[in-house]
Amino acid sequence: MKIRKASLVIAAAFVFCQAMSQPTLSIIPQPYYTDVQSGTVLISPQTVIVSINKEAPPTIEYFNQYLSNLLGYKLKVVTSTPRDIPAIIFDIKIKTDAPDEAYGIRAEKNTIHLYGDGKGLFYAVQTMLQLMEQHLASDKKSCSFPFCGIYDYPRFHYRGLHLDVGRHFFSVDVVKKYIDLMAYYKFNMFHWHLTEDQGWRIEIRKYPKLTQVGSKRSETIVAKNFDPYIGDHTPYGGYYTQEQIREIVKYASQRQITIVPEIEMPGHALAALASYPYLGCTKGPYAVGTKWGVYDDVFCAGNDSTFTFLQNVLDEVIQLFPGKYIHIGGDECPKTKWKACPKCQQRIQENHLRDEKGLQSYFIRRIERYLNSKGRSIIGWDEILEGGLAPNATVMSWRGEEGGIAAAKQKHNVIMTPGKYTYFNYYQSIDTSEPLAIGGHLPLSMVYNYDPVPAGLNAEDAKFILGAQANVWTEYIADPSLLEYMVYPRAIALSETLWSQKDKKSPDKFLTRLKVELKRLDRLKINYSKNALGIIGTIGRSPSGPGTVQLQLKSKLDNSTIHYTLDGSDPTMNSPTYTGPIKITTTEIVRANLYINDTIFGREYRQQFVMHKATGKKVVLTTQPDRDYNPGSVFDLVNGVEGNDKFNDNNWFGFKGEDLDATIDLETTTSIKGLAINFINSPGDWIYPPTALKLLVSNDGFVFKEVFTQTKFEGGRLMQVTIPFDPVSARYVQVIAENMGRIPRGKPGEGNPAWLFVDEIEIY
Repeated sequence: MKIRKASLVIAAAFVFCQAMSQPTLSIIPQPYYTDVQSGTVLISPQTVIVSINKEAPPTIEYFNQYLSNLLGYKLKVVTSTPRDIPAIIFDIKIKTDAPDEAYGIRAEKNTIHLYGDGKGLFYAVQTMLQLMEQHLASDKKSCSFPFCGIYDYPRFHYRGLHLDVGRHFFSVDVVKKYIDLMAYYKFNMFHWHLTEDQGWRIEIRKYPKLTQVGSKRSETIVAKNFDPYIGDHTPYGGYYTQEQIREIVKYASQRQITIVPEIEMPGHALAALASYPYLGCTKGPYAVGTKWGVYDDVFCAGNDSTFTFLQNVLDEVIQLFPGKYIHIGGDECPKTKWKACPKCQQRIQENHLRDEKGLQSYFIRRIERYLNSKGRSIIGWDEILEGGLAPNATVMSWRGEEGGIAAAKQKHNVIMTPGKYTYFNYYQSIDTSEPLAIGGHLPLSMVYNYDPVPAGLNAEDAKFILGAQANVWTEYIADPSLLEYMVYPRAIALSETLWSQKDKKSPDKFLTRLKVELKRLDRLKINYSKNALGIIGTIGRSPSGPGTVQLQLKSKLDNSTIHYTLDGSDPTMNSPTYTGPIKITTTEIVRANLYINDTIFGREYRQQFVMHKATGKKVVLTTQPDRDYNPGSVFDLVNGVEGNDKFNDNNWFGFKGEDLDATIDLETTTSIKGLAINFINSPGDWIYPPTALKLLVSNDGFVFKEVFTQTKFEGGRLMQVTIPFDPVSARYVQVIAENMGRIPRGKPGEGNPAWLFVDEIEIY
């Protein structure tokens, strides 16, 4: 987006900003232009607010309320600028060619001018409040605001955060706090996931059973106990009344945030089917889901009463949510019940549809036509591409970037939300003490470095990328404190990714500003994760020789020291100080703490090493892991670190429908007598152990001899297979783990490619 700097009235604000270079301002997200000068404007009880326009008071009231919480008082509001009294001027004044949501700030002498359209003025307030918190007086009753000029506008117009309240319900107060935090960092779209297999959370007055029955489940699965299933025997429920929803919609609107409600269809509908069984292909009986994953029972696409029901539901949803978009889901819709349903098959024949994928497209298009007739537009997950995309649909690309690329090339609007970069229910670090999550590893750095515009799009198609959002699925997020921990500070990193221009971003400078911003999260008592600034360990080959590895420890926190132990004892200030890479030659555990002024910061770092004959050796893979579950280096298969059962440690290699075929070069002919290898056994996540495990050996790397084959495997979620065998001498060892291929009928994920998760091939 190109823009003339003079497009805002505030262009004059920069005339005075010509002096010698001054310290930069610490603002997140990073503005388009900033300049800071010597001098400050004092904000105290004597300061007044000047309201130039009649449209400004709602933003002024928001500002004053925040000020009351911060300083303990509100400022007087006047309509003309007084002389010799510090004033904060709110001015909705902008030229027509300025970008949407642009704003400016000019602080000089006794005045602070805030400029922008209605939205821009609100974002000017967010920037001002952020700077005010950094310049509070010691008594916390006044603020010395720096002389500065700021001009800013967003890169993307869709800047979203999502919250799933279907799996776990969050109160009105928690949702409001969630929205408040979004507003601080200039997010403008709140995707509210209101219906699920495990709970229907929105009152629909025409269908009272949706909340009487569908909002309640008999119990909840314990942790990840899918096979065998274990429940907690505790009923669970909750929903929002229409009055509460209107209250939240108004609250969000006052913070320039539009709510996108999601009513899931055709799948993820079990709570609705339990309430009204006639909506399903089999007519039930159904029960609200108690475990996570994908259920086969979906809305019957051959039954006209299904569409009558959904249209009536959407009529009430439209009355509650004034925004342009209604999200209709469209993801993870099994077709097994449709294949067996006479009405669905009749629908396919009568409408000359190709197959069940065509039936899903029919379903989505029919709902879209209805919502379009009501002046609304649909958003759907990228599965709505299957069978043909609805004419006016916006695609939310979650299964990687491919769906978004395909939709943009078809000239459809796209919101990028690929799991690898934007799923905040993934683990934030490789620390084994991290709270249980769904899996995956998404550190803050990956969020920050993500670019929502895929490299595969040309400039014309890239215009259809509206922006991006982070998704927060709550299978394993049951309370507000954990919700905050999973979202922050990753959401702050995403805010800069979505707002700031690409050339204004810098990972190191962002972390410097984040250190400042975390003080505000401390004041607000936000339970944020400290992993981004805590100890980060990097494991690599040791340069001192084959068969050894080294561990590098670092932290981005200033004025800190790392103290560590190698014998499993607690690290203290008296433990060795880390000064350089630690050479690992034996099986041992490294523990480390980060200290600032004799006080521990963040979580303890802990890493167990298991040394074996393949440690640090060269590995060649014949088949490659899926790119979303690939640590990036085959060295991680033999780095001396066993993957944990959370598979958050970035060590696991995930093969989707493919076998593991790895050949290890032991460098010299070596006597070996055992293999140990780790797998994940989690059917609920479509992850299965191999159907066969083979070990072969060779001395020349060309001719291999089979040592053994094993086809039966038993174990829990983390399955370590250990196989001793008669000693053999070999230089090359080939390990093959055969994937199940397609998941058989009756198993979770049936018909889909099975996942095979592997880590640490140990040779003894």
